[in-house]
Amino acid sequence: MAVQVQGKQVVASVDISTSAEDTSPAWLLDISGGLTVAVAAQDVIYVFPQVPQVVPVPQTPDHVTGVLVWQQRLVPAIDLGMYLDLKQTANDEIQAEVMVLVALAGSKLGALVLRQIPERVDVADSRQCDLPPVLHGWDCLAPSCFMHEVRGVVPILDLNTVFGRNLKTEIKD
Repeated sequence: MAVQVQGKQVVASVDISTSAEDTSPAWLLDISGGLTVAVAAQDVIYVFPQVPQVVPVPQTPDHVTGVLVWQQRLVPAIDLGMYLDLKQTANDEIQAEVMVLVALAGSKLGALVLRQIPERVDVADSRQCDLPPVLHGWDCLAPSCFMHEVRGVVPILDLNTVFGRNLKTEIKD
């Protein structure tokens, strides 16, 4: 479709597919260990283009990188790949490039360490799939997943579980 605007031709993209399937917006998050996970679009409050200052907290587990200050609130930051003991890749040895601030229940906040800027996608219900056997222990952490055309199976995180429970006791090997 082409539209004329003050003598200039502007080309607009129009989706002419006949599929009227509803979709839900989500963010794809690349965590350490080479895994991509997803969260609902409304759960991401802010994407830090560079890792903000994170203050280490003594006597916290290795996966808790520390806390950051967001609008006069202390926000815990975690490296989910490290916590889940995912096999680290050579790229994971490089410091994280990005963090996202996420909303949790009860107006709580959390931050996730990422390897790159998250990607916004629309997910159709027809893309829903079962967790692969390698991720069956994730049932409490990712109650659902979907098949992405490029990235394969993508678990959808329950952020309240990620930040609210002792995952080591709930994730089955």
